[in-house]
Amino acid sequence: MDRHDSLRVVKYMEERVVKLDDPRRLGRALKGSKWEDCWRYRCGDYRIIVRIMDEDVVVVVLKVSNRKDVY
Repeated sequence: MDRHDSLRVVKYMEERVVKLDDPRRLGRALKGSKWEDCWRYRCGDYRIIVRIMDEDVVVVVLKVSNRKDVY
């Protein structure tokens, strides 16, 4: 991932996801045992795979990759 794309992903997370009371409103739940309890966000051609911890509303980024390689 080049610098421009990584900054774009950080900006997306800071401006769109962090400001939400419930970060699930914007993302989509993933299915399958490998990604159980994980959500995804779309940022251009990239997918951001996260786990949301409800206790403190923490979003932990697990993986960022091009959509063709992320799953």
